[in-house]
Amino acid sequence: MPADPDFYPLIPGLIREYRSRGAAGTGLVRFEVLSVSWKEGKTLARCRRTRSQGGGLETKDFTARREPSGVYSSGQKEFPLPVWLGRRWRSEPVEFEVSELEAVVTVPAGKFEGCLKVFYRIGGGDGGSGERIYAPGIGLVREDCSDEADPFELALTRFVLPGRGDVV
Repeated sequence: MPADPDFYPLIPGLIREYRSRGAAGTGLVRFEVLSVSWKEGKTLARCRRTRSQGGGLETKDFTARREPSGVYSSGQKEFPLPVWLGRRWRSEPVEFEVSELEAVVTVPAGKFEGCLKVFYRIGGGDGGSGERIYAPGIGLVREDCSDEADPFELALTRFVLPGRGDVV
């Protein structure tokens, strides 16, 4: 049986850069995996998210982990493992569902196939909705969120895979 695609790789040196658009304007978001360790069947990664928007710069270090039950970032479940079509989970006030396993998306960094698409509803849909698209071996490549309080869009513009260098 083939292994599931890695939709959220935790590899030291992995970098993803995004164009962001939201109510506060446009900006850039950079995601980096700084270091990785393994303990008791879990992959633990020290990560950094740097956001620049409107002349300001915000850097936040956080932990991501992969364990048999799922992939987590800053303590929130990105998605459960194993992944299957229709699988649902909840992280109040947001409800998530795997809506596609073979999505195709084009972003400034290129065209990606065989992607995981996760649809979500905020406050049962009353607060908005969105979708995240994860490419195998890369991670999050696009997010569109129509949150009533803070709508935003992220689109991958560049990524660096360790050992392969700057891909875009």
